[in-house]
Amino acid sequence: LKLDCTNPAGTAATNKVGGMAVVKFTNTTDLSDYNYIQYDVYISRKMTGSNGLQFNFISDTTEDGYNLMKAVNDWQIGWHTVTVEKDTISKAVASADWSNINKMRICWFNFQGSSEQTYFLIDNVVAMKSLPVDIPYPYVVNSETLMLNDGEDTAGIIGQLGTSVSAHKTNKTEGKSSLKLNFTSPTENGTIGGKALQNLKEATDMSAYDYLELDFYCSRNLTGSHGLQINFGAGNSEGYKCYITLDGYEKGWHTIQVKLDDLEKERPLYAQWRKIDTLLYVWHNLDSQANNTHFLIDNFRLMKGELVVSEPESEPESQPESQPEPIVFTYGDVNEDNAIDAKDALQVLKYSVGKINLTKGQLLAADVDGKGGIDAKDALSILKYSVHRIDVFPAENMQS
Repeated sequence: LKLDCTNPAGTAATNKVGGMAVVKFTNTTDLSDYNYIQYDVYISRKMTGSNGLQFNFISDTTEDGYNLMKAVNDWQIGWHTVTVEKDTISKAVASADWSNINKMRICWFNFQGSSEQTYFLIDNVVAMKSLPVDIPYPYVVNSETLMLNDGEDTAGIIGQLGTSVSAHKTNKTEGKSSLKLNFTSPTENGTIGGKALQNLKEATDMSAYDYLELDFYCSRNLTGSHGLQINFGAGNSEGYKCYITLDGYEKGWHTIQVKLDDLEKERPLYAQWRKIDTLLYVWHNLDSQANNTHFLIDNFRLMKGELVVSEPESEPESQPESQPEPIVFTYGDVNEDNAIDAKDALQVLKYSVGKINLTKGQLLAADVDGKGGIDAKDALSILKYSVHRIDVFPAENMQS
């Protein structure tokens, strides 16, 4: 849906509506049982001032209804996805009722007063009862994980070149902290924005691991040439270098995954994965902007295992019907390899979105919550079982 907005209609701040559209639903809709509102939006220009995009969920009897206001200050040109808990959306009038919604009003508030023509593309406006399970593709089916920095502990981490180190409450995993590295403007050779050295508690053998994975948050849009470098060192040797190019990265959380065999040796004669005792974080600020930049580091880990890429699978050919036989199955063992692990969860996710079919025995094995349907909740239970978060599936309890 393209909304081609005009210039502000008024001069007072309360009247600076750059454009408005009303979408009328075919039927009155009851949204009271839903918990999240999500939509995709494309913005045709960079928002450099104060702007906002508002969704009103209304009815014929409550023209103001519920107001979902999203500030779009400093948003870049391109697509963005917004997810909001429905309970946080404010009531514009006391009579607003989620069970009686038949219209949606979309307003662009151009408080900046820019005369530049602006358009938005609106897509996939959905109400959801729960958020989908976030399993990245590709991902590592791992047998063992070595956590190098979970964001909780800042002991042994020393800032260099004016870099300050602290724990930050907001992180990718709810309820925990992230390691905050606050980098200053360049001070070394005109390009290094800051450094931080993490001393591990003891020399660690990392030679058996296959991949590194890292969640990090960047505090600003990186419009020039930048890089985040992590060195794995042993003693005074800089060891192995992982260089993450950040050109064009937007403000927000990102996850990167790198194969350890692909890392460059800083000093080939001395680099040894068998005894790593330091991690050096270096920010390369190659556009030399003077403003401070901070990164949040979280869930920095090494993983053993195989990199799995999700690919569509063809449907199995139908087989002639045979005489009914007792179906033998094990809850959670969806791929029937006598093990319960992330591969089984992947089969459930593929089935839930229509990518593959499952046999009757596999369907019984996949329905681990015993509710008769196969969805992401079953996949999540299988993942929890595979890492010993639970010992028994709900369906087994129901049978007993």
